[in-house]
Amino acid sequence: MINIAFVSLHAEMVGGGEHSLLDLMTHLPKTYQATLITPAAGAFSQAATQRDVAVQYLPMPKLGIASFVALKTWLVFFKRLKPDLIHANNSRAAFYAGIVGKILAIPVLFHCRIAEQDPKLDWLLVRLVDAVVVNSHATAERFKAWQDLNLHVVYNGIDVSHKPEAVHIQRTFGQRAFGAKVVMLCVARVSRWKRHDIVLQTFEQLAAHIEGLHLVCVGGADPNELDWWQTLQEKTAQSDFTQQIHWLGLQTNVAPWYQQADILFLASKKEPFGRVIIEAMGHKLAVIAFNQGGPSEIMTDGVQGILLEEDDDVVVRLKPVFESSALRQQFGEAGYVRAKDFSLEQHVRKMDAVFKSLVGQ
Repeated sequence: MINIAFVSLHAEMVGGGEHSLLDLMTHLPKTYQATLITPAAGAFSQAATQRDVAVQYLPMPKLGIASFVALKTWLVFFKRLKPDLIHANNSRAAFYAGIVGKILAIPVLFHCRIAEQDPKLDWLLVRLVDAVVVNSHATAERFKAWQDLNLHVVYNGIDVSHKPEAVHIQRTFGQRAFGAKVVMLCVARVSRWKRHDIVLQTFEQLAAHIEGLHLVCVGGADPNELDWWQTLQEKTAQSDFTQQIHWLGLQTNVAPWYQQADILFLASKKEPFGRVIIEAMGHKLAVIAFNQGGPSEIMTDGVQGILLEEDDDVVVRLKPVFESSALRQQFGEAGYVRAKDFSLEQHVRKMDAVFKSLVGQ
């Protein structure tokens, strides 16, 4: 039995990284014992409990004087737990786990899901942990300065076991939400870097040409950027197409909206992976994203959808896709095939190999 402590900084945030972590924990072979550790009870621990994941709590204050007090608590806890491996899902979690791991001789894995460098911390983390897993080659660029790092690229895995054969029938003949003829879908937490402003601008440009086009935005407000949510609501209220823009907030089940939509638009320009792209393709949905970061590794322009360049005329590039259900279906079929390359089974198998290498099996 391999006992792993999975440590995550977030208590309330349940984004793609948290969903991927829970998917991994709940699909490991029975030879594993997994415990989730978060700073406090919240939405993330509740989601874990609903999936029968054991949860414990440890303080993870911002780095400073309070960190010394927190580390004492960590040491007592891990001396008692005695895991074979600590898996840290965030930079701050990796900091605490790395120090404890060094003191107690427990191997530590930093699972990095953010491509943006942290100059104040990265240099230390690579010395504290025994290995780093990244979710894309784009994220791997964060660590290019450390050539001797034990680095593994393992794409996130998505459950694509469902069979959406009837999805196109529903999109063509079924009852459409809001009376829409065509639905552009955005699935993302409402943080500035997800660039919902670009989504709104692009939608308005296309809505002037595409009759019956509606925009549906699924995702809760970032608790650290509530002003951004308010800004977007004000932009929506001022739009000439305000009646065709729908903010649904956080949805525990996004599948019905993938099935209602015609195209997913992920507008973030520094996307480290793009889990929602795989989810959308798993529902035979055409995808639009920028030709950067994770999306450029997942998609091929003109095959599963459209990869935009910074200087593209979005109306010229996207209008034909919105006008042609046949083209969207072609993209959706190709996307469904591509999504299988990112199966949860493959992800678990690769992570299993990394875990075993770190514990000497």
